[in-house]
Amino acid sequence: MKNFLKQNSVILALFIISLGSTIFFYSRSQIPTPPQTEVQTSKQEINILKETVSSTDNPAADGGVTPLENNVPTKINGVTSVSSSSTNVENTSTSSQQKTEQATISTTLRIPDIGYESTIAVTPGSSAYDLMNTLREDGLTFSAEDHGSLGVFINSIGGIENDYKKHMFWIYSINETKAQIGISNYILTQDDIITWRYEAEDI
Repeated sequence: MKNFLKQNSVILALFIISLGSTIFFYSRSQIPTPPQTEVQTSKQEINILKETVSSTDNPAADGGVTPLENNVPTKINGVTSVSSSSTNVENTSTSSQQKTEQATISTTLRIPDIGYESTIAVTPGSSAYDLMNTLREDGLTFSAEDHGSLGVFINSIGGIENDYKKHMFWIYSINETKAQIGISNYILTQDDIITWRYEAEDI
């Protein structure tokens, strides 16, 4: 036995070393490695947070866009909207202007026989007779007579009176169409042109 061990000592030594190495490397393979993916993911999240903070502190970094003054962000149902006080002022001004325009209508009165013409704004619901009364302040002179349910009839304009003997009368038209209604019964509309002409008429 001793002779056998002496003769094969080198082989036995190599076998023991090989067996020990095998056991060592097998033990090492069973030790769990740290989750490298999670560490890398955490580093990426930290970098994204740093970039976000940097962009917030320096708005010019994102294309030189600066926040609007007097803008107030509002978040409704997850959607962020920005309302501007200057826009609200403009909308209020436009709304007021529209209300003013709706409160009046533009109308023109023409009387070629005396060389008279005037365009003014009157309140909605005004009649053609109201228009003439308003223009008295502009130098228009006329006389009229109220005939009850038939309305008002014009007797004279600019000193020129109706002539029953010659059948010459003041006749008015609405937008160049001879009127079929009394002057006090016709309600004006936007851009109406009321024209009076002294002409022959069988009444």
